[in-house]
Amino acid sequence: MVNNWHPKTPTSPNWHVIGEFGGKSEYGIETMKSLGQVVVISPGHEKGREAYDEAIKALCHDGYHNDFCVIRFYLSEDKTPSVSDLHNMALLDSRWQNYSPTVALYWRNEFTVTGCDRAGIGGEAGERAKIDYLCGEGVAEAFDAVSSLAVRASVAEYCGWGKTNDTALTIAYINNLPDPARRKQFQNEFNSLTQSRRSKPDDPNFCTIKRFEIEREAQKARRVLGF
Repeated sequence: MVNNWHPKTPTSPNWHVIGEFGGKSEYGIETMKSLGQVVVISPGHEKGREAYDEAIKALCHDGYHNDFCVIRFYLSEDKTPSVSDLHNMALLDSRWQNYSPTVALYWRNEFTVTGCDRAGIGGEAGERAKIDYLCGEGVAEAFDAVSSLAVRASVAEYCGWGKTNDTALTIAYINNLPDPARRKQFQNEFNSLTQSRRSKPDDPNFCTIKRFEIEREAQKARRVLGF
């Protein structure tokens, strides 16, 4: 396996490397040496892409980006693993949960803002993160409510529970969302659930067993969406 990292670790006033990861996973399985690096962005350089792009260019061999060039980005105040711990951590290792979440990840030739852009990176990556992670007050709750009403509408059809005006009200709610990207996200979720649940379940007792739970969640959803 070719090591894609620069033989002499660069540094910058805008960022610095605290260590490499990729020795053994939590299960003792050997992974490739120097799979990735952990980079801390200096205070005052968290926003925008300049510091992140500079680190990516400097840490990958001759600017050659490939699937084996991985960088986990953190802020200066974040809790990160020690150098010795990093050597024994894999990329997809549950022990990362013991530390602060990354603010961004470079992997498979793609820069991704992780979470709700707490660094304020902005731009296309930051805007995409706001959609993907359901960021914003009440957004996640509204998304779950749309999902619950979609499930109720489709299940009620084959269970014979009787129709409500949930579908019309939910579609109207989605159509009134001001952000086109968010609107599309909610539409896709609603359409996916209503279309995928039209076949009858294998368990003949499903409608009886699940009705209380589905109706309870639907009632909660109506309150969330203001029906």
